[in-house]
Amino acid sequence: MKSEVGGVKSGTDNSSSIADLVAMEIGNIGENMQLRRALFYKATNDLQLGSYVYGPAGKPLWLKNVQLGKYAAVVQFSQIINGTKVIPGHSLSQQLGQHIVGMNPKTIGNYDDIALESSKDEEIETDENVSNNSSAENAEKYENEAQDSREGESDDEIENLPKEKEKDESRFLFQEYLMDPDTKVYEILTENNMKVMDFVRFEVGEELPEESEADDKVSASS
Repeated sequence: MKSEVGGVKSGTDNSSSIADLVAMEIGNIGENMQLRRALFYKATNDLQLGSYVYGPAGKPLWLKNVQLGKYAAVVQFSQIINGTKVIPGHSLSQQLGQHIVGMNPKTIGNYDDIALESSKDEEIETDENVSNNSSAENAEKYENEAQDSREGESDDEIENLPKEKEKDESRFLFQEYLMDPDTKVYEILTENNMKVMDFVRFEVGEELPEESEADDKVSASS
C-alpha cells in the first residue's frame, strides 16, 4: 500500500521517511508527484537478481546509483554452472527482463507443464512438416474445392467470415522468446541451467490493482 511505502525510513540515519523525501522533492522541483509503487527484493545465497530498464532512446537514465526509465523488470533466478557453457546469469537475466517488458507475461507458469508443452510443440512441428511435404497437386485440389464452396457468396460475406485467432500466451515460460521467436522461454532457461523463481514488471502510468478496485467501487456506488 502507498501509505506503508511512504512510512519506510530512508537515508543513512533513518531520520526521514520516503514520504518526507517525496514532499521535499515537490518543494525542490515545484511540481506535484506521487509515490505509487515500490518493491523490495532480497536474494538469498542460492538466488540472484537481474534487472532491465528501458529509458530515453532505449537506455536507462542514470541518476547516481539509480536507473530511471519508462519500463523496468526485475528477475529473481537461480543458475547452476557445473562447468557447462551457458550464458552468464547477469547477461541472460537482463535479456529476460527485456522480454518481460516487451511481452508482458502475467504469470511464470508451471515448470511441471514443460514436458507436456514440449510434446505439443513437437506434434505441431511434425504436422507442419507433413503439410509442407504435400504435393502441389493436392494443394491445388484443396484450393479448387475451397473456391467451389465459396461460389455464390458475395465479397462482403467472404470478407466477414470469422478468422481463427491465436490465443495470447500470458505464461512467461511458454511465451515465444523475444530475442528468438522460434524458441520458447523455457527452452532458453533449460539450455542455460537457469530457473526463474519470480519477476515483476513496472510501467510508468500503469493501473495498479488497488486503483482498479477503487474505480470499480465508485462505479458500483454511482
